[in-house]
Amino acid sequence: MQARGLFALLLTVLLSASLVTVPVLGQGAVRVFVDGEQVLFDQPPVVQGSRVLVPVRGVFEKMGATVEWHPSTRTVLAARTNTLVELKIGSRIARVNDRPVTLDVPATILRGRTLVPLRFISESLGASVEYREESRTVVISTTGAPVGQPPPPPTAGQTIKGVVTDIRPAQQAGDQSRIVIESGNVAYTITINVDTAVTRVNVSSNVGGSVGVAALRRGDDAEVTFTNNVATRIRATYMETIGRIDQIAKSGRTIILTDGRTIRYVSNVVVTRNGQPAQGGADALQAGQVLDPLRLNPTSREAWEINIVSGAAQMPPSGQMILNIREPDPGATVGNPFTVRGRTAARSQVVATVTFFLGFPVGSQTVTANSEGQFTMRVPVTLIAPNTPHNLTVTATHSDLGQEQRSFTITVR
Repeated sequence: MQARGLFALLLTVLLSASLVTVPVLGQGAVRVFVDGEQVLFDQPPVVQGSRVLVPVRGVFEKMGATVEWHPSTRTVLAARTNTLVELKIGSRIARVNDRPVTLDVPATILRGRTLVPLRFISESLGASVEYREESRTVVISTTGAPVGQPPPPPTAGQTIKGVVTDIRPAQQAGDQSRIVIESGNVAYTITINVDTAVTRVNVSSNVGGSVGVAALRRGDDAEVTFTNNVATRIRATYMETIGRIDQIAKSGRTIILTDGRTIRYVSNVVVTRNGQPAQGGADALQAGQVLDPLRLNPTSREAWEINIVSGAAQMPPSGQMILNIREPDPGATVGNPFTVRGRTAARSQVVATVTFFLGFPVGSQTVTANSEGQFTMRVPVTLIAPNTPHNLTVTATHSDLGQEQRSFTITVR
């Protein structure tokens, strides 16, 4: 209730208060840091009339709000818990939970982004705000701790290395994808556009290549090169292993495998059972279970994703049919031909079919899984329209265990 009231206060102040001015800024980009984390915008902050203006989406989302843009009505909707704000570009009347509020200055659109005054957003949340004119930096502390020194300004083509902790694919036309990279004690929110070169490689098998942003996963190591706050190149790596649980210490988030290996998992680990979300998450892990795969961060060797395979599903002829697709990821951008890799019951026939608009077939391949159930195939596609969504359907059939099928969308270049 307190958080909801605080956010309502934020929105009311944002919409109805007069603008507070800051010194007129010199040349160069304005940088914004919140609790030591630089907020990178696809439309950088600007100075208009001695005021620092920032994109409303970047700041509101940092506070956990959901922001939508409706181009047909030129309206911005921002929502958090039970508070809803409606901003119509060019109108001096906004609405907060359907209550009209008069604006002194309407929200501004610049290069397709809605901009609002920075200081009101931060100070209305009780944050400390300091503008450092010599470095053109705004430093915000929301924790009550003293405002610290931000990192030095990024240079053109700066490269950082860290762990992917969040992926935010574009939700609508005109929007851009973003990822969050934690490097040291700083988290960077980085914009990805159509020109960003993204690769992802499994260091366990050295399999991988060019992918779309949707193929990146939390826990990946990433080397990111960016210029003007936009990533030009992302090189992501991950590793996978398999094993059977001998013991598990859930209080310490530690799995001991039967071969003696010890693996810790992160607090927000994703746990699935035969490729489907496991009820109870990490509480579903028990001694004796086969884990295939455990997806690990290559540096820390901590598990970020764990798939439980039913013991009876390992080998035919008795048990339960399984089908786990490891490559490509749903939503990934792939080349032509592209690789399909996964695991099913041993000696199953596996068929991969690619279809285009209204189910029109444009590619297929068939292989037989090996004695461990592993399969890999290269699927060629007859492209009708490059860089468009296609449907991939993988079907595994075993004479005794039956059939399993997985279907999802990929983009074929």
